[in-house]
Amino acid sequence: MNLAEVMAGALVLATASSSSLQIWAGSVRAHLTLEQRQQLLLNLDGALLAAQARLHQPLAANPGRDCAAAATAIASTLAEASLPAGVQRQLEVQSGGVWLRLQAESLPLRQRWLDAAALGHCAALDAPTPPGPVEPPSDGESIPPAL
Repeated sequence: MNLAEVMAGALVLATASSSSLQIWAGSVRAHLTLEQRQQLLLNLDGALLAAQARLHQPLAANPGRDCAAAATAIASTLAEASLPAGVQRQLEVQSGGVWLRLQAESLPLRQRWLDAAALGHCAALDAPTPPGPVEPPSDGESIPPAL
């Protein structure tokens, strides 16, 4: 084997080794990015669940039967809660509830509607009223039985 063949073999070996290392480094980077993304998703979902669990306890400011006041109390309770690193919170108070929106870098927005009446913090004012008693027809006809 002469020197030219040894040099060509060493060049092929060095090129193949360098390419393999670059591919391996790229796959490690992709795996770490995927792990970080998965951890952020878990943090977002955990923050949503923690917010709901926090609202199952009685609110410090007891708004009584007013759902608008209960929604404001829910928003202030949620604003006091701590968030995991990298998670941003946005609260939007609307009549009767709060939109809780959580987002982390490069992840889709997670949002949840937290209804004050559904959480038991107020009585829904616009609940349907039950119908009154049915009057019999005035012309003496009978009322068909309900099925």
